[in-house]
Amino acid sequence: MGLGLLVTGILLYVIFSALGIVRAGVFIIFPFFVSNNALSLIPLVFILSGFLLMFTAPAERISRQGKEEQEHYPETEKENRKFGGLVMIGPIPIIFVNDRKIIYILAGVAAAILLVLLLYYLR
Repeated sequence: MGLGLLVTGILLYVIFSALGIVRAGVFIIFPFFVSNNALSLIPLVFILSGFLLMFTAPAERISRQGKEEQEHYPETEKENRKFGGLVMIGPIPIIFVNDRKIIYILAGVAAAILLVLLLYYLR
């Protein structure tokens, strides 16, 4: 569905360019479209909604599969899974976890990464 909307939007831009409603060009590698007609917003809506559906469809499919698995396999034992993640945006560490012990491990990893970066830039 998302890919279909994306292709439809691109085809509409091609048709509008052929009809003279939209002027098209390429800046470096990025295509752009120029128009003063409100009709030229229709392909943009198709393309943006196509991208949105393409990015949200996998999450919807996963949640639907999870619900189906819960119906087929009743919970006998609930597993306690521990997970965490570390995202470094420049020198700022962002840590997300579901267990307190993992916080300390990831904070140590973040500190070690920052120390390596500091030693690299101060040499």
